[in-house]
Amino acid sequence: MSDRIHPVHWTRLALALAALAVLTACVTAPSLRDGGEGGANGDAGTSGTQATERRTQAPAGPLGGTSWRLVAIQSTDGSAHRPRGGADYRLTLGADGDMRLRADCNRGSGTWHSRGPGQLRFGAIATTRALCPEGSISERYLRQLPSVRSYERRDGHLFLGTGADGAVIELAPVDGGTGDG
Repeated sequence: MSDRIHPVHWTRLALALAALAVLTACVTAPSLRDGGEGGANGDAGTSGTQATERRTQAPAGPLGGTSWRLVAIQSTDGSAHRPRGGADYRLTLGADGDMRLRADCNRGSGTWHSRGPGQLRFGAIATTRALCPEGSISERYLRQLPSVRSYERRDGHLFLGTGADGAVIELAPVDGGTGDG
């Protein structure tokens, strides 16, 4: 028996490592400071301790502990972007200020806070960067979340207003969730 590794095994190992790199690749969206856009990276001058203090000082309010699924992203031009059939888009707002999400084939986490009724902001959001199937609106959804500035609850749904382009993200409570507060 030879101590040499067959070239097929090297190829399989290289493919496995490449797949692992793709699955674990993350990107962090710019975080938002309380009261403004912040510096070049959106969070200049804020230490991890300050961010934790800010999160624990801001009450979770009526959104804490709720889970939502994406219905549509309404653009200002009147167009609506909806998840393709079978795609999973979820947003879970923890009572502790932590946020988890699913955007079709991608997953993410970050922080959120509300400084008062109708106000909502997300901090840094780290997501996987998998290439979702054709027709996915994962990229659009992930681009919109850091721009959220406000929310409204109407008819059991949650509507998130973005400050950047005026888009509205419509979410419905996850089955068995607490969409009514």
